[in-house]
Amino acid sequence: MSIYLPTLDELNLNQKLVISYVTKLDKIAVLGGPGTGKTVLAILATKELILRKKKCLFICYSKTLKSFVDSLIESDESLKDYIEVKTYHSFFMNYFTEVTKDPKYASHFPKIKKNNREINYTYEFFNKLGDFKFNVKELDEFYEKFDVYQKYGKYYDYIFIDEGQDFEDGLINIAFKFATHIFFTFDDSQKLKRTNYDIPSKNRTTVLKDLKLEADFFDLIENYRNTSMTEMISKEINTNFDINDVSLKKLTTKKYSSSLNNLIEIDDNEVRLASKFIVKSFLKNKDREVAVLFYDGNRQLAEKVFNDFKEKIKNEALINNVNFFFKFGSNKENNNLINDKVNQNGLYLLSTTTSKGLEFDEVYLITKNIDYDDFVSNNACYVAITRSLDNINFILYKNDNSKLNEKIKNIKFISSKNFIDIKNGGNK
Repeated sequence: MSIYLPTLDELNLNQKLVISYVTKLDKIAVLGGPGTGKTVLAILATKELILRKKKCLFICYSKTLKSFVDSLIESDESLKDYIEVKTYHSFFMNYFTEVTKDPKYASHFPKIKKNNREINYTYEFFNKLGDFKFNVKELDEFYEKFDVYQKYGKYYDYIFIDEGQDFEDGLINIAFKFATHIFFTFDDSQKLKRTNYDIPSKNRTTVLKDLKLEADFFDLIENYRNTSMTEMISKEINTNFDINDVSLKKLTTKKYSSSLNNLIEIDDNEVRLASKFIVKSFLKNKDREVAVLFYDGNRQLAEKVFNDFKEKIKNEALINNVNFFFKFGSNKENNNLINDKVNQNGLYLLSTTTSKGLEFDEVYLITKNIDYDDFVSNNACYVAITRSLDNINFILYKNDNSKLNEKIKNIKFISSKNFIDIKNGGNK
């Protein structure tokens, strides 16, 4: 997968319209499905602003997505030294750190004993921030109490926020207090975190309500990532389009693929065979990035799937001299992605959350533990499918009679010739 930024001339009319309004509006919201160029468009907008000597901050949802954005920025010499990129954790946490360093406020942060360790209030609050268990009002009051807004308010000319649908209600509004302009992208069908609301209202995301932009946002339609087959499969499975603008239902791609999207059925004892097939398929063309994705909604269940596949793929990759990268949670043993760098040829084993905002040449989705009727779980499935630039393959467990598996088996775009016989060396 090549990493590069398109020129302004390469943008479509809708994308050019967004760029033209960046300097004219204080608040810009961009709605778009997978592959419509939301992240790339935001970076190009910062490029235009840098030429005008504006101070810009780009906020990403995760470290992995930050690494991807860093790669895009580094591909353009005019950008790499001028855009500040942070995860939302590091952005908000930075102000806590500044406050606790100030001797004037030292008495406000007593040490707390927890799990035989001494921690302070800042650490506790940061954990809440990471787990979405804090109250935005509490955060706002903290910043007010310790003069954060007074010291750092409107520090940036522009703040760009990617994946805005996964921010806690009201959080983007707080970020707006640190800049004179704000630009954010969102798609509720890719919402993976449960915040103060599980299912957004029919009036689209509450982010628009926070910034009073319900009737005033930009809408991207063209899908430049997925093949037509992948797009059709994703729409067959995702049930949450009714919360988004009608254009997302019409999301179109002009990209076609002659390759088939495969379906692999395994039982608990056939993970090694599936791993062997994945590595064998990768060896046909090693100059690409292929992801094996699993749902991480239930930590305990996800960890079992991760460990099963990690060891089996790792062994097969080692034998065949294939790069293998994996990441799950904060445990160092479960992460060999140096600096969360993902734009390297090889096989990847990642959770649906970690894959957010990324793209791969081919994707294998392990459907285990995905609840078709659950809003967030269904979205996770949609996110995983739409990471694929070319093929999407499904790995189903034979003893899993879930609604999702039945749905996949009955998709009209998947026929008997797509089924892989894992015991017969992966033949169809």
